Amino acid sequence: MIKNITQNHLLLYAYNELDQHDQKAVERALNSDPLIASQYRELSEMLYVMDSYRLSPNPTSLQIILEESSSAIEVH
Repeated sequence: MIKNITQNHLLLYAYNELDQHDQKAVERALNSDPLIASQYRELSEMLYVMDSYRLSPNPTSLQIILEESSSAIEVH
């Protein structure tokens, strides 16, 4: 049983990584503690923003990698 709900528990809960027993404990805390519910909402919003942000490499970096890999193949 979880005695104190931490940010880590909330993160694991958000990603559905808790076992059933701990998941129920977090849900009880979310329903009974406004502070924990507020922290979870903030965490959920941050995760949404982070998950929606896509990173891609610079085209120049890709070109250099492709050139290096093709020259490595030619040497062998």
